[in-house]
Amino acid sequence: MRGFIFLGDLINLEEPGDSIEIIDNYILRKAKGEEIDHIKHQLNSLGNSDIMIARHEGTQQETETGHMTINYLERDYWNYWIIERDAPQDGRDFLDDAIALCSKDLNRLFDSLYYEDGKPAGRIFQHNIFYNFLEDVWMQNYIKSFSKKDAEEITILYKLLVDFKGKESDHLYIKKSLEDFRMLKRVSRRTPFFFVSMFSIMEALITHNPTSESKSISHQLATKLLLLNKRFEKPMILDNFFKNPASFEKTIKLLYTYRSDIAHGNNVNFDKLQAIESKEKASDFLYQLLKNVIIQSLKEPDLITDLKSV
Repeated sequence: MRGFIFLGDLINLEEPGDSIEIIDNYILRKAKGEEIDHIKHQLNSLGNSDIMIARHEGTQQETETGHMTINYLERDYWNYWIIERDAPQDGRDFLDDAIALCSKDLNRLFDSLYYEDGKPAGRIFQHNIFYNFLEDVWMQNYIKSFSKKDAEEITILYKLLVDFKGKESDHLYIKKSLEDFRMLKRVSRRTPFFFVSMFSIMEALITHNPTSESKSISHQLATKLLLLNKRFEKPMILDNFFKNPASFEKTIKLLYTYRSDIAHGNNVNFDKLQAIESKEKASDFLYQLLKNVIIQSLKEPDLITDLKSV
């Protein structure tokens, strides 16, 4: 077997067949045969494997009493997905970042490594990333549709990340923000600290220490993110996240107020933050916004560096 990356995501491939090349030497496809046995062995060694196996081998059904039960499928219909890798290990961070930044937000749970003769060589794995994923999705059987367009998006992101590597010494804040974004996987999305962490990355990217009220962090974020949103390939549309949103700048300031309440240990009152409705909607919006800002920083690092100081 070749080395592969096991994804925690449930995927439906829109293209014909069970595989699609996402980058040179990286193929997204359904796991099969011995690979599935290997994945299940790895999951069993980590504990709480029943939850993951049920997600990949069955579908959820609601009983007459309102409880959820698992309908297990035949092996041919199991939904274990991997990225087969026939490339040097030193490109792994680029791939990790590309699949995390893409619109499908794919989740690498572990790498299985093999020698050239096909014998197992070990795995690369981080416990907290696995258990955070488990906590965040254990009741979700959401299947992500994946198309050739999604593969092209990952290829573009991968190339942006590789190109930025040669410029990172001139843009250390962007480099650090990428590293911190990678670390977000170690924080459960269910905790308020995930929200604070996202704002910390955003602040590091585009704000400076304020010298007056007019240059407050909240004001800088609201005005600079409004500008950047107009440059995104797909601008953020507030109506896609909130029922009755305020203006873009007002929404950012409300989100920052929520962040400050968390950071200072205050009780959060969503009655006063009506336009952002709930912590789940606030977190979903900010996560997508953060990804867009990071992608824009890879495309236009000089602009982001200049914007930070304004």
